[in-house]
Amino acid sequence: MRRCPGFMTVTFLCFLCSVALAMGQTSNAPSDEAEFVVQYRAALEQGDREAIGRLSYWDGVDAEHRQVQEKGQESIFDQEVHKIELRPLPSGYRSSYVSRGVEYRINLPVEGLLRIEFAGDFETHESRLFPYGKHEGGYYIARVAKVGTRDSSGKEKQLFIGVTAPSGAATANYIVSCSYDKGGQELHEKFEAKGSTQRILFGQKINWCRVWNRSDESPVQLVLKENFETYFESAQVGPGASAAYP
Repeated sequence: MRRCPGFMTVTFLCFLCSVALAMGQTSNAPSDEAEFVVQYRAALEQGDREAIGRLSYWDGVDAEHRQVQEKGQESIFDQEVHKIELRPLPSGYRSSYVSRGVEYRINLPVEGLLRIEFAGDFETHESRLFPYGKHEGGYYIARVAKVGTRDSSGKEKQLFIGVTAPSGAATANYIVSCSYDKGGQELHEKFEAKGSTQRILFGQKINWCRVWNRSDESPVQLVLKENFETYFESAQVGPGASAAYP
């Protein structure tokens, strides 16, 4: 079959486009940590969600879990940034966990945590932590990818949300916000508490959950269980920091 030169030109251009798309995330990634922070802050302050997405490594993350993680970070665009810095991994940091018999894993070797501190006075300022790592010479925010098959039974389960403080320290105070599925609907739970506490819900699964530590000195830890089985325990986070699932 004879093909005209125009067909060959279009085919070659399509090939170049596909190569560019495949290489785009790697070629545009900042190659040093300082530039990574500069680009992330610029994107955040401009409200550029696409740029934040390009600075995230999404390999292995399916569409559903990408949407959950993007939705879970929406609050970072609503506040004024005070500073952004890179921190070493805390002791006991976990890069994988099991939920409902399915393993979830951070999709890059984690080198540290990117910490966003928002503007505000000492008692009201908040911060967010995101793991970051390096892939093919570029730095990215690491993301959570599912390994295995999702439990699709749809049965209602006991969903446990717990926050622990050392020896139940009464000085610990925090805000907890979560999203969970129940009967085909996405519901939300938000509460403030002091010391160690727990909240029991009933539904199919917890989509995301976050605790903001508003204490002056006490660290706190987020714990999630399903039908009495612990599937997520965050590292302890200090005053002004937050812990999040996933």
